[in-house]
Amino acid sequence: LNIKMIGYPVRMKIECKNSQGEISESLKALVLQEMVKNGIFFPPGQCFLSYSHSDEDISHTLKILEKICHDISTKVKNDDFSSYLEGIPPQTVWTMKMQPTKKIE
Repeated sequence: LNIKMIGYPVRMKIECKNSQGEISESLKALVLQEMVKNGIFFPPGQCFLSYSHSDEDISHTLKILEKICHDISTKVKNDDFSSYLEGIPPQTVWTMKMQPTKKIE
C-alpha cells in the first residue's frame, strides 16, 4: 500500500494513494477505521507526537499499522477500499483557501 506520513516529525498527517498514485480518501478512511477497531485513535487531520508517548506506544502503533496494511493489501482488490468501510465514506464539508498576504516577486 502507498501510505506515508508527511510533514514535520512532531506534526504529521497520513497520506494514502491508490494503485494509480492518486490520493485515496477511502483508503485513508479504511486505515483509520481499522486503527480504531484495534484500539488506536489516529486522527484524520494531523497527528502529534510528544514526550507523553512512550517507545512502547510508538512500537505498538507501528505494529498495528503494519498488520492493518497487510490485511488490507491481501483482501482489497482493484482499489475497492470503500466497500470495506463500516459507515458513510468521508466527505469534505468545508475548506478554506487563503490568499497570500505578502506579495512575492
